Amino acid sequence: MGFDVDQARRLNSAVGHMRLVAGETRMESKERFSLLTVPAGLRACALLVHLGPGELQLLRSIAIDHGLSPLVARSASLRPRPSERYGGDISRVFREHDAKGDHQVLWICASDAIRKQLKSAPSDSWALLDYPDCCVQSARRSNAIVGEALARAIVDKAGGDPKLVRKALREDWKVSVEVPEKLTMLASARSVQRTNSAFPFALHTACDSCLDDPSSPTAELNQRYAAFAQQLDPALYAELLLAAAAISPDTSRSLKDRDP
Repeated sequence: MGFDVDQARRLNSAVGHMRLVAGETRMESKERFSLLTVPAGLRACALLVHLGPGELQLLRSIAIDHGLSPLVARSASLRPRPSERYGGDISRVFREHDAKGDHQVLWICASDAIRKQLKSAPSDSWALLDYPDCCVQSARRSNAIVGEALARAIVDKAGGDPKLVRKALREDWKVSVEVPEKLTMLASARSVQRTNSAFPFALHTACDSCLDDPSSPTAELNQRYAAFAQQLDPALYAELLLAAAAISPDTSRSLKDRDP
């Protein structure tokens, strides 16, 4: 697949003064690179989840000026809800807790057709981000099982009492979560760190199969994105390498909030 460096450079110049990730410099270059893959024709859309309200509206306007189709959505639409298996009162407590962390996110789409597709089914949109299906499915399985195990541990410790579940969530009670060891590794910051070490230009967290295979779908994406970054801006190329090497466990957890 080829790419349109000129279109990407024009957008890069327009957003050069913006901070796309508030308070985390190491993630800034990766977020910017993620955005620039869309006008380059490498991806159908990008998802930005760390923008402040002012930056979100500004980037939305800039994207429209550059012929792209932005969509403002809610972060809650991206997350599974394992707590739905419980009774009405407990499920409502979990939903209310999730709503407190809900915020606006911004999709940048290559066309209005993609925007309409996202708007109709935002939770089914990961394929449009050009992540390998094996990595998406791996992340969904592990996140669903780990999320369900956490919800179950909270409910069990609260004795099934909705009022105590609310108290546990509010006070961040410590609970013992039992999940298979393999899934624990998948859900941990280690997967993000391994991805950044092996594939510094990848925009998702690689599954074990991709991490263990030098010719995997993630490896191919990494090679394609590296070529684009180097042609787009050698300084950005170097920044991405440095950022990948500097990823910390705390930053890894922040990245996991966004992508598989």
